[in-house]
Amino acid sequence: APDETTMGIFAALKMGKQMTDNIDVQIGVSRGVAKDEAAGYLNSKYSQDALTVEGLYFLSRYTWRPFVQAGIGYGRDKFTAEGMPIFAQQTGQSSLYQNRDESSSSVLGSFGLGLQYAQTPNRFLQLDARYLLSDSNTDKSNLYIALGVAFNLEAAPVKALPVVVPEPVVE
Repeated sequence: APDETTMGIFAALKMGKQMTDNIDVQIGVSRGVAKDEAAGYLNSKYSQDALTVEGLYFLSRYTWRPFVQAGIGYGRDKFTAEGMPIFAQQTGQSSLYQNRDESSSSVLGSFGLGLQYAQTPNRFLQLDARYLLSDSNTDKSNLYIALGVAFNLEAAPVKALPVVVPEPVVE
């Protein structure tokens, strides 16, 4: 979601490594695309390609694993739009909503939170929301909400929630 009126789709591929009991590092690439026909153009398209390195801090390593994340990366934003000359003529301004083709690249920051669910020691689901902030000329911020499947190639055992067993009472 590059702004409050536009939503699109994206895909990402990430690889990660568990560094400590609470910290993982992920590096990945993503591509997001959004179309917005309500912006006064016949059609318009915004896209963002990003390469990010992110640190995830896990609050637990049990079956349910909430985490917060922060990172840094590099993004390339592109906005293209086809003007709406009929609308411009009706308003008496021939230059209104001209065709646009803008792109910019910049360093970006990534912040968010998420939840992992360990199905097995080797496979888990990850749901997260990440906010990418940049110094781009086309769009300064994007919100990504993702659901993904991950495979752990260095399978560490999944910890079960601790079970409290009462002590036997001798009478």
